[in-house]
Amino acid sequence: MAPTLNGLLAVWIFTLNIDAAFSMDITVPTDPVYGNMGSSVDLPCKYSTSTIEKGFNVEWRFAAPGTLPINAKRMLYFDGQLYQINSLRGRMQLLQDPPTGGIASVRIIDLQPSDSGVYICEVINPGDWSGTGLGVINLTVLMPPSPPECRVTGNTLVGNDVTLSCHSSQGVPQPIYTWTREKTAAQIPVPEANMVQDQLSGSLLLRNLSYAFNGPFQCRASNEIGAASCTVNIRVSTSNAGVVAGAVMGALLFLLLLAGVAGYVFWYRKNHPKAPTVGNDIREDAVAPSFKTPRHDYEETESHLLSRSLDRHETASHASSRFTAVV
Repeated sequence: MAPTLNGLLAVWIFTLNIDAAFSMDITVPTDPVYGNMGSSVDLPCKYSTSTIEKGFNVEWRFAAPGTLPINAKRMLYFDGQLYQINSLRGRMQLLQDPPTGGIASVRIIDLQPSDSGVYICEVINPGDWSGTGLGVINLTVLMPPSPPECRVTGNTLVGNDVTLSCHSSQGVPQPIYTWTREKTAAQIPVPEANMVQDQLSGSLLLRNLSYAFNGPFQCRASNEIGAASCTVNIRVSTSNAGVVAGAVMGALLFLLLLAGVAGYVFWYRKNHPKAPTVGNDIREDAVAPSFKTPRHDYEETESHLLSRSLDRHETASHASSRFTAVV
């Protein structure tokens, strides 16, 4: 029994030595790797192997956030010659070329937000016992907040509540939002209980508005990389309910006034009828009076004048005769 156990132990130790001597061992960072947008970052990947055999190759693959590693896309490949593929073409390079000295690390230059994700380093050496070594690295590209957008939700009327919102479309880590009132000469203090802000969502609740809230409010979005801000101006006014009520009352009073004037005119016409006008009314069906020339009177006058002229002539003739006789 003892020789048998000793033999098994010897075989086991021999197997471990062979596995250590001929297996592929990959070393990559266990913690996430961070890099600032626009800068460069190194992704370490070291391996240990016995000897480099024919068919040795190194491959780097990339899986965007939300993509399974099994669906990762090939970005760089070396099998005696270097190949760069997809969006990192020209921006990913080997730190050791060729990567045959135990270092398969790469460097990415001019980091972009789209470079964040999972990178897989795979080294294949057919002469090794296990044949393949695999390492996974999480890369996060840090960037400052983009210029935020400020908005006002609600009616800025006296007594109302409104919400100011602030949001940056980009920023890693997640930006923190801080609202402040810009100082002005005519600024009136506002109780802190009337201003409630959430630095994670970027909202600011203004309660029970009054004229003291008038003025600019600034939102600052910030993280470890940088900051950006936006401003919104608050103008509090009185409720428009009184204006609407006044307009309605004015319209009603105007209608009542018109009704009163119309009633008075009707009463006046009823109690003071219009007197008829004599001689001036012309009926449409009346016959125009005929016009006669006073011919008869003219003829009588003419005859009378002629008779008097003849009488005067006869008298003159008679007097002449008498005068002749006397002579």
